[in-house]
Amino acid sequence: MKQVQSIISCFLLLLLLATASSCKKSFLDSAPYGVVSDDNFYLTTEQCTGAVMQVYNRTVHLGPIYLFIRRALNEYAGDDLLRTPTDDFTVWYNFSPDNVQFLWGWKYCFQGIYLCNYTLKKLETAPIPQADKDVLAAECKSVRALMYYMVATRWGTCPVITDVLPIENYYTVAFSKAPEVYAQVIKDLQEAAPALPKSWDPANKGRISQAAAKFLLAKAYMQLAGYPLNLTDNWQKAADVLAEFVPAGKRNEYGLDLLPNFGDVYSKAHDQDKESVFEVNEMYYAPGAGVSHEVGAPGNYLQVFEQPDMYEGYGGRECFTGDLYNEFEKDISGKVIDKRFTYTMLEPGDVYYVTSLKDTMLHNSTGKFYIKNVSVNHADNSLSYEVKDSSEKSYAGWVWPGHENQWYPNYKYLRNASERTGFQNSAGIFAEDLNVKWLRFSDALLCYAECLNETGRTADAATYVNEVRTRANNSPAVDSRRIYQKTIVTGSLPMINAGLSVTDMRAAIQHESRVELAGEDWRYENLRRWGIAADRLHQMAVESPQVGASRFNPASKYVKGAWDYFPIPANEFKP
Repeated sequence: MKQVQSIISCFLLLLLLATASSCKKSFLDSAPYGVVSDDNFYLTTEQCTGAVMQVYNRTVHLGPIYLFIRRALNEYAGDDLLRTPTDDFTVWYNFSPDNVQFLWGWKYCFQGIYLCNYTLKKLETAPIPQADKDVLAAECKSVRALMYYMVATRWGTCPVITDVLPIENYYTVAFSKAPEVYAQVIKDLQEAAPALPKSWDPANKGRISQAAAKFLLAKAYMQLAGYPLNLTDNWQKAADVLAEFVPAGKRNEYGLDLLPNFGDVYSKAHDQDKESVFEVNEMYYAPGAGVSHEVGAPGNYLQVFEQPDMYEGYGGRECFTGDLYNEFEKDISGKVIDKRFTYTMLEPGDVYYVTSLKDTMLHNSTGKFYIKNVSVNHADNSLSYEVKDSSEKSYAGWVWPGHENQWYPNYKYLRNASERTGFQNSAGIFAEDLNVKWLRFSDALLCYAECLNETGRTADAATYVNEVRTRANNSPAVDSRRIYQKTIVTGSLPMINAGLSVTDMRAAIQHESRVELAGEDWRYENLRRWGIAADRLHQMAVESPQVGASRFNPASKYVKGAWDYFPIPANEFKP
């Protein structure tokens, strides 16, 4: 990916030089528009590739795209993730056109769409080999499809714009309904997929492959097939697309498969590995970059929002719910038997080092104090420690209190001392180059199982669900990255019976998707597509009432049919 980042840097430098050369005296007498001439650009394959890399950089690589669209408008809206008592659960607290989260999400999607349209238009006349042009255009169309997919799943309606228009014409474009928006997504991906490579070489990992385009295409069909559109003939279309790269005899063509150990999925050592259908290489910002709504935070946002309360007044911004905690399967005695639990969340009592110091901060029901000389008796899995002077506030880990069994930190994006490569500023923000896994192969297996079940091949669906469950069983019970793990998972998940009814298999797949993809930003759109968002959100609100500064969870207000899609931002209707 160094090659890709070098191309991006080159493109940005060319833009800077073009801007500088245009700053002449006449600028003072000109209309206040930022105009950069590109007459001498888009002339070589290298320049055109740099322009397409900038499309990635201003869309999927952009921190706010991930935080405000994927995270806030999907995971925060579901039943798996809550904001801590210091923050509001803003999606359902302020379900109105004035909610700035909706505006940010909408704005960044359409900025990305405009950039895709502009680059596609310039590629049409670029004097480069047609084969190069075809691949680059396919990447732009795929990114545009992804932006429209996110708009369609969140808002359900929007203007569909596929060309560069005069600025006064943008507000005259009529809004299209959800099926029409998905139709554009499907058109772009169908045109793009044949031109894309089945997999990229190591230097270009992070660019959209043929498998990524096909997977997103299948997800678009599934959105059409599910609630609230219920265009059920699309189940078979999704199944046909997934059949091209998911079955065992096909996946090797695309360099895809499950990693043997679920605990490796979010390991730095396995970035861009065979389980990643589409993975974004995190852009690293230099110290002092600060937090910006234009570029994000220095390093991955998730390191800030996922970290437990390891810095006074910072961290612990979001955690998994008690409802998700209870979703993990247990035996008849109540012991957890799903080893994915170990690698998904922290629970009260876990200890995990995050700096090089061998001490930790202990939370309990009355507050917190500092401990040192932590040791573990592996025979009975017990923890011992010494109390540290409260004035010595350097620490390396924690024992998490759980906040009345509502809050369980997301473990997937955390890094321990030996894995950290970035810096820490005074606010506790780590500039870590944590990749973002947008599309994972295990998700493709479960989507294929769902499509098979919905098209009458329930027994075949069990094969793919059980493949995911078998990997969970084969993963280590003990996490070597922690100093102390309160729960040692014992036992094994039973295999799903191929003789289940369609209804029971549907429930099994929905459960599997929840525990396999917890915190990976698919939950709300899946809940709505399954038609169970109201039931799940109401149940979660009862089990996790403490949100923001109150004992009220606004998810309890959710109304099926009225709140399925978010309000269009008010700014969109201003002249």
